[in-house]
Amino acid sequence: MKKKDILSLVANSTRLTIIRRLAAARKAAYSDLMDSVDYIQPLNSTGNLNYHINFLLKTEIIRKDGSIYRLTDNGQEILRFVEDTEDRWQELQRSLSGDIMNVLSYAEQFEDETGIKMEKAAIDFHGFDMIMDENRIIGILHLGNDIKVFEEYSLLDSDGFSISKREYANKDGSLKQIPLLCHPKLEYELFPKWFGAVQDYLERNLGDVLVYAIPGKPSPFLLRADELGRDGFGISFVVAPSVVDEKLRNITPSKE
Repeated sequence: MKKKDILSLVANSTRLTIIRRLAAARKAAYSDLMDSVDYIQPLNSTGNLNYHINFLLKTEIIRKDGSIYRLTDNGQEILRFVEDTEDRWQELQRSLSGDIMNVLSYAEQFEDETGIKMEKAAIDFHGFDMIMDENRIIGILHLGNDIKVFEEYSLLDSDGFSISKREYANKDGSLKQIPLLCHPKLEYELFPKWFGAVQDYLERNLGDVLVYAIPGKPSPFLLRADELGRDGFGISFVVAPSVVDEKLRNITPSKE
């Protein structure tokens, strides 16, 4: 039988109650089945129950030995399938209202609006589920109220950001200038393209953007549309920094 046909057989609460009663008791008389289904769905006559029992007998989900009804091997398999389906649905329901689905939803919206491809598999990031882009430059995570890993982060004054050009040598020896986003409190920079994409997305959809970073060491930037640690909007963007070796700051920047 096809799975969809199995589900159609047991979609009726009366039939499913009969199957579960027989699975639990291993056998039952007609009166026992009547007692089982009465509290689920009032039956105006025994004809209603007879219809469902005959349906289950005809489809070989149950069998009748004299006056006793039992679940067949097919019935046992169907019950296992139904219970497995219910377990998976419970997990799905938790996900639908939980953090992972929120992250996926924002990842898809961000991809649609910016064209930046996001991987749809959630990876672990210090105990948080995060969706990364294909280049591992931008990530989206749900912080919730557990933000211990971000305790070192400080809120940056958005007016302090400026663009600075850096030079680095190509393989052929020629010099190339690249723009980097700088802040006086930081010793490392950002590529403005990725920062700008996230900032624009958050501002258009969620309002003012707050930027967090660790001033003393190169760390991912955290961009949010709400204050760190406050209830409410928990979706945050993580943007990789551009780390420039101090000795070669004006010559050869490299990413980490």
